[in-house]
Amino acid sequence: MAFSCLQDRISPTLQAMVDRHRLHHGLIVDVLKRLSDEHLGFTCGMGMGILGKQFRHIADVEVSYTEALRTKRMDFARPAIDHPLESSKRGFLVFLHSVEERLRLTL
Repeated sequence: MAFSCLQDRISPTLQAMVDRHRLHHGLIVDVLKRLSDEHLGFTCGMGMGILGKQFRHIADVEVSYTEALRTKRMDFARPAIDHPLESSKRGFLVFLHSVEERLRLTL
């Protein structure tokens, strides 16, 4: 629990949500670390899009929720993450690290 030191500043409900986010974020990062850039171009089935697109959507949601904590407003209409990120494992990992850092600074 990277954010456990914040328990005196945030509600138990929000702390539980942050803890779940950290778990899922860590799983996403673990999967990405094991993939190659070529794997990000793989599609699981018709109409599913490539894995890179799926990871981009996950990152978009993480950004939206982090911004909602900061602004107190949920906004999924903001500009999406750049599409070239879909084919770059390293780019994703750097971006996800920055999202996690933004969440830490927001809390």
